[in-house]
Amino acid sequence: MKCWNWCVLFTISISIFAVAAVHADNDIQGQPAPESADELITEFGRGFAGEPAEPTRFEDILQSSQLKLKLRNYYFSRAKPNNPTDPLAWAQGGSLEYKVDKVGGIFGLGLEYFTSFKLYGPDDQDGTLLLEPGQNNIDTLGVANPRANIEGNIVSLYRQKYDLPYVNQQDNRMVPITFEGYTVAMPKTENEKFQYVLGYISEIKKRDNENFVSMSEAVGVTDRERGMITSGLRYFFIPELSLAAVNYYVSDTLNVFYTEANHKVKIDDKMANAFSVQYSDQRTVGDDLFTVGGDDYSTGFWGVQNAFSYNHLTAKAIYTYNDTGATIRAPWGTYPGYNSGIVEDFNRAGEKAWQLNLGYNFARLDLKGLSLTTGYIHGIDAIDEVTKAHVPDKHETDVTIDYRVQDGTLKGFWLRMRAGLVREEGRGTTEDYRIIVNYEIPLYEPEKETGV
Repeated sequence: MKCWNWCVLFTISISIFAVAAVHADNDIQGQPAPESADELITEFGRGFAGEPAEPTRFEDILQSSQLKLKLRNYYFSRAKPNNPTDPLAWAQGGSLEYKVDKVGGIFGLGLEYFTSFKLYGPDDQDGTLLLEPGQNNIDTLGVANPRANIEGNIVSLYRQKYDLPYVNQQDNRMVPITFEGYTVAMPKTENEKFQYVLGYISEIKKRDNENFVSMSEAVGVTDRERGMITSGLRYFFIPELSLAAVNYYVSDTLNVFYTEANHKVKIDDKMANAFSVQYSDQRTVGDDLFTVGGDDYSTGFWGVQNAFSYNHLTAKAIYTYNDTGATIRAPWGTYPGYNSGIVEDFNRAGEKAWQLNLGYNFARLDLKGLSLTTGYIHGIDAIDEVTKAHVPDKHETDVTIDYRVQDGTLKGFWLRMRAGLVREEGRGTTEDYRIIVNYEIPLYEPEKETGV
C-alpha cells in the first residue's frame, strides 16, 4: 500500500469519528508498548486478573450500573502473491455493554450486544473476518452473563468472555470470540497469591459469526458435538514470580495443556526486566474425531522470552521450538506462542523461530498515549505435517503505532495502525495493513460516593 493510501484512510477514519462521535471496544490483540517491562501482560495476566467490585445493596442497583457504547471502525487489507481475491473490507460497529456487580454483595450481571456493518467489501474479496462469510453483517448477543461472588469464588454462567491461553476473545477484528460456559474461578482481585478456574465450556461464537457452535465443531468435527472441561491455576511464590497451568479436554477430539512461568523485577525507576518460559502439549484423544491426514497425533512447543526496559524503551528477545508431530492448533482463540505475529503464528510442525522486538512509549517525551512497536520474526526448519517434507522458511516484519487519548473530552479514543510483511522464501511477500479506531462512550456511569 502506498503512503497516500494510508493518509486517505487515516483522514476518512478521523472524519467519521469527528462527525458521528464514533467509539469502540479495545483491540487487545497485540499490547501497546508499555512504559516498563514489568508492565507486560502475560498469557495468564488477563485471564486471572478479575475486576474489583464493591458490594451493592439491592435498592442501589441503578446507582451501581454501567452502560457503555463501545464503537469500532476497522479497515483490513491483506495481499498475497499471485492471489486475485485478496481479503479486503472496511467495517463499522462495536457493542453496547451493560454490567452491574455484587448486588446484595453477591450477584452480578453482564450483557453485551455486538455488531459489525459493512462500509466497503467486494464479494470476491471475502475472508477478512471483519464480517460474516459472504461479507455479511454481524448482529449478535455475545454476552449474557449472570455471576455470583461466593466468598471470593466467582460462579459465572452462560454467554461470557474468557481470556486464557488458547481460550480467549482473540479481539483483533470487529467482534471478539465469546463462549457459553459454566465456570467457577478465583481471580487476583480476590486472592493475590493463588487463582484458579474450573468448569465446562459448551459452545463458542467465533469472530466472524453471530452463531454459537460446539467446541468440537470449532476444531473441525461436524458429526458430533462435544464441550470442553477446563481447569487451571496460578500461584505466586513471591509477588515477582508466578507459575501457572491450564488444561482443556474435549472428549474424542483434543486435549491441550499449557504452562508458563514468569519472573518480573523492577530494578529501579528506569530499568525493569521480565523473563518468561512456556510449554504446551496437544494431542487427539478418545475416538479421534479430529485427525491429521487420517491419523491421530501429538505435538507441542516450548518458548522462552526476555524483555528488558530502560527509560520507556523495551527490547524483547524470543525463541520458540515446535515438535514435528503436527502443526499446533488454536481453534478457540489466540495462539499463545511468544512468536505469534500480526500475520503468522509460526506454529508449523518442526518450526524453530526467533524474534527481536522493540517498543517505545513516548510518555517520557510528554506525548502520553503514543507508542511504537516493531518486531522481526524468522521461522526455519518447518515441515509439512502430513508428508514431513521441508516447507519454505518465513520472515515477518511487524510495525504497530498506538495512540490513546488519556484525558479530556476524547478520553477513551484509541487509534491503532498496524502493518505486517511476511516473506516466504520462493513464494513472495504477503502484505497486511490494518487501521482500527476505537472509542468508548460511557452512556451511564454514576459517580461513586466517597466517604469523608
